[in-house]
Amino acid sequence: PQVPSPNVQPLRLVTQAHYTDFPGEWGGLASERRSGVSSFYGFDQQANTRILSSLDGNVTDNYLCKAFGEEMAVSGTTVNSLRFGGQVGYWRDEAERLYVRRRDLRVDQGRWMSRDPLGFWGGDWNLYRYVGNKFGKYDDPLGERIYSTGPNFPQPPVYYKHCRGINPTSFNLCATGETYPCTDCCQNLATNIKYFKKYLFKILKT
Repeated sequence: PQVPSPNVQPLRLVTQAHYTDFPGEWGGLASERRSGVSSFYGFDQQANTRILSSLDGNVTDNYLCKAFGEEMAVSGTTVNSLRFGGQVGYWRDEAERLYVRRRDLRVDQGRWMSRDPLGFWGGDWNLYRYVGNKFGKYDDPLGERIYSTGPNFPQPPVYYKHCRGINPTSFNLCATGETYPCTDCCQNLATNIKYFKKYLFKILKT
């Protein structure tokens, strides 16, 4: 058997923080507990973290970001990677890069670092554009599907992840083999069909 090098240290997985979420599809981040200290999140209308407060209600940290996530002002020393888009899970890897599940977002460039995993089915001819440049209205916590930020904004017509097997000719076949609308993933597919037919016609014209 191969003898491991004495310089190689075994991997030790240590829990750095515990996060508490409200019920919901994307949770609704409530607090974090790190090194025995709890911090509670305060968000703005775009799901960005604006403040952290302590258990006794005192504000310990403040955050102010530009439209695409560049940090303008930060105060406080609490370790916190959930800042811009923090309420829906945008994870700050570096000052200029956010991990958003399927893709990474470059906040200094205001664009994704890779193409939309759904391709043109994502609803935008620019596969690197972030939420159609409508950052005040929408978030993209999957990195491939736009969600409405607030209750006053309707959900845009989007191509559902599980419907990737749709027939582009008849627009009536789900990836599961069911005819739309199937029960598990095509709730809005009938509405989306009009959008995609119009969108594909636009692409063909160009």
